Amino acid sequence: MEELNTRVGIVGAGPAGIACAVQLKRFGIDTVVFEKDSVGGMLKNARLIENYPGFPDGISGLEVCRLLEKHAQNFGIEILLEEILSADYHENTFSLRTESKMMNCSKLVVASGTKPNPVTGVEIFPEANELIKRDVFPLLDIQNKEIGIVGAGDAAFDYGLSLADNNTIHLYNKSEKVRAIGSLVSKAEAHPNITYHPNTSILTVEKIRNRLQFQTIEEIFQLDYLIFAIGRLPLKDFLSPNILLKQKKLLDENKLFLIGDVANDQNRQLAIAAGNGIECAMKINELENGSN
Repeated sequence: MEELNTRVGIVGAGPAGIACAVQLKRFGIDTVVFEKDSVGGMLKNARLIENYPGFPDGISGLEVCRLLEKHAQNFGIEILLEEILSADYHENTFSLRTESKMMNCSKLVVASGTKPNPVTGVEIFPEANELIKRDVFPLLDIQNKEIGIVGAGDAAFDYGLSLADNNTIHLYNKSEKVRAIGSLVSKAEAHPNITYHPNTSILTVEKIRNRLQFQTIEEIFQLDYLIFAIGRLPLKDFLSPNILLKQKKLLDENKLFLIGDVANDQNRQLAIAAGNGIECAMKINELENGSN
């Protein structure tokens, strides 16, 4: 197993992780960034980002991902596309392990983002799982399909709008309450290919002849795909019980840093994540080299 050593290790190459790595590079502090999937993280699911300064007409999440990767390349940021399987802390050193590498660092920046909330209250037959998604990205190129999306937040409505031009979309909300912002709801309501179903709870999902069949209290539907967009949780599964037990102390001592979506609860915004990354890098530089 290859062993690496660096002053600062960063887990996650989303906007928070990349912003932190770039700013650290500007300070002359090298780091290694680990990313289990692709640069940009959850941004690849975003149809249009309308509130990031400097893009008055909005910008797609995929384009932001491309720009983040180019930015990192231009600064010579080392990004290893490997999943961190475990991270532990002993004797003032963090040890991170992937399938092929072990990395040691004195400071660890966790910018690992989020994971989907578990689906509860629905019986899902195993064979149906291949047609059930938690992100919209895998379906962006499909056409002429019927797709159900479960959820009532920004992600559910945004996913629907991402797919609606080429597909038939059904949005299922288990209650009357809609959590999505008004602009997304208005666009969805105006789209001819989107049908909204309030007070609709799915009870079972199974696969029948290459389609999904799911049952509610009142009806049985058949669709081609189903997306659960029912919220997300901080992704910290790779952190050892030892780190989680000492988390507050490590944070207070500025050895461990949580930035971006993993730390921001419902405030998961591109601008906030990027700001978190830059602020974190400035704090590390102040600790390592003194303020400039």
